[in-house]
Amino acid sequence: MSIVPWLRDRLFRRLDAQDERARARGWTVTAGPRGSRTYRDRRWDQLAEIRAQAARSTVDAAEPLPVSAGHR
Repeated sequence: MSIVPWLRDRLFRRLDAQDERARARGWTVTAGPRGSRTYRDRRWDQLAEIRAQAARSTVDAAEPLPVSAGHR
């Protein structure tokens, strides 16, 4: 086996393992061109919504916002 296919296989095995770890954490994994990957934690979307609610709210800023038990 030449070095190029061996390196390519090793790289893709490593990326596959990385993808599995990310999915186990609940992240989304998007494969891009030439083996690139994008990892996204969906909790950032929830954080943006909480911040938007706080900006719209007339509640005192010192009062904590309620967060459901599943999103802590």
